[in-house]
This record gives sequence, C-alpha cells and structure tokens, in this order.
Amino acid sequence: YFDLSFQIAREVLGPDSMLVYNDYGFESTEDPADPEKHQRVYDYVKAALDRGVPIDAVGFQLHIANIHGAQGIAGSIFFSDYMAGLKEQLAKFAALGIEVHITEIDVGCSFPTLPCTPSWARLDPTVRGRAQGAVYAAALEACLDVEGCTIYQMWGSTDKYSWRAGAWDPDEGDGEAADDGANSMYNQHAHIFDESLQPKTAAYSILGTLLARAA
Repeated sequence: YFDLSFQIAREVLGPDSMLVYNDYGFESTEDPADPEKHQRVYDYVKAALDRGVPIDAVGFQLHIANIHGAQGIAGSIFFSDYMAGLKEQLAKFAALGIEVHITEIDVGCSFPTLPCTPSWARLDPTVRGRAQGAVYAAALEACLDVEGCTIYQMWGSTDKYSWRAGAWDPDEGDGEAADDGANSMYNQHAHIFDESLQPKTAAYSILGTLLARAA
C-alpha cells in the first residue's frame, strides 16, 4: 500500500516532486512511548528504497514537551537521552541518501491533549519559557548537526491558534484558545509566539542557535 502510494504520486507529480514519508512517534531512538517504532520505520524505508520505491525524504513530527529535554524528575528518568536519540535517528535516515525533515514541531508543558502538571501550570512563566526554548533549540541543534536535515518547520506559530490550547470541545471546531482558558492547565502555550503574536523566549532561543551557527 505504501509502495503503491509513492509510485502513483511520482507518476502523477513528476520527477521533480518531493515525496516524503511523514510520521510521528519514531523520531528518537530513545523514546519510551514506543521503543521499537523507530526501528520499524527505518526498516520499512530502507527496504522500500532497496525496492526502488521513490521516497525522497523522511519527515519527523515532534509534538513534544519540556520533559523531552530531560527537564524535571520525569524528564531526567524517561527522556534523558531523547535529544541524542533524535540526532542519531536523523543521521541514520540521512545515511540512506535521502533528506530528513523536521516537518512539525511544537513544545508544550505536557503530552498533547493532557493537562500540564501542577508544577508546570503554577511555574513562573519565565522559567517555563526558558525550559521550552531549550527544547526548541536542542531539536534545531540536532537538525543542524546532520547534513541531510534540510527543513525545521513549526506546527503552528502562535498560541492564539493552537491545537494544544486546550479547546477540546468538538463543537468549538477551530482550536482557538477559549477566552477563559488562557491560564488553563490544558493550555500548553506550545508555540514560539504568544496570543498577541509577540515572540517568546523560544523564538529567541531558535534565533540565538542560528546566529551562533552562522558566526
């Protein structure tokens, strides 16, 4: 099924199209949520390329949280090697001769659709923002360290319109944060611009990382 999808896409879109296998939950070799998925995806892509399937790139969806930067007790226990595993996984796929893309990244204070822990919800926003910025920067560093990583792309840019804003009522529809939910434990403030479209610490963390590399 996957093979056929890529083959038809190449026929329809032509040789200059960029065909991307885009997925989530396999982005690190050190992810306790599904420890084997990273290898399953790699095995499929490698075998597909060996069969001549036209896969040009692999896309990594990073819908992650502060703990993925090894922050806090849970982060230090379960995600201490997550970012190193991200870099390893990017390099592993790039070695197949294809591009690797971070196609979606947002960084909340908890897993998607789950509430922030009380400690994160009550934490000084500046502390919380620095923690978030560190994760965005670490993921960018992993991409920059791998020659074949050519895209680092947000999954939404502002907390004003966010799938992680806590508006889970299906009747709401548009995912915009509710007026009374800006400080909800379910509003993860997962993006690099706030509800007023002002840059947050994460935006400056990304900029600082790029400027340091360009120096």
